[in-house]
Amino acid sequence: MMPKRPPSPPVRPLVVREVPITEVHLHPDFYRDLVPGEFDDDILLVSVREEGLVTPLVVAEESDGRYAVVDGCLRYACAKRLGFPTVPCVIHGPLPGIAFGRLRFRLNSTIKPWSRADARRYLEQLWQSATAASAEINENLKKRE
Repeated sequence: MMPKRPPSPPVRPLVVREVPITEVHLHPDFYRDLVPGEFDDDILLVSVREEGLVTPLVVAEESDGRYAVVDGCLRYACAKRLGFPTVPCVIHGPLPGIAFGRLRFRLNSTIKPWSRADARRYLEQLWQSATAASAEINENLKKRE
């Protein structure tokens, strides 16, 4: 007899919402090395100019009401450069650093292959973030004792 599988978590429907581009920003710890106004992908810039953003950005809501880009850094940069007033976004609730990094890693590893160097660099960055979060939690626990 097959063991019973636990019930699947409820599926949250994807909702795409237009968000003012002024409320969206690149997360300082998890963005590609972009210099505003410089692109290594003119094809993407032309595509966004002609077709708009076909694939919405994936963003996480922050405590100040703004949104940090989880996936779509280059699309965001193109839209900003082209002067788009709004961008289509799939919005996640607030994600603490490690959850933000984990979601970003999952999205990027299922969409495009990572080079070994990129994966290693990103995982090291994620580890440093987790280590910092752990130290902060330990410090807060010591203060409560």
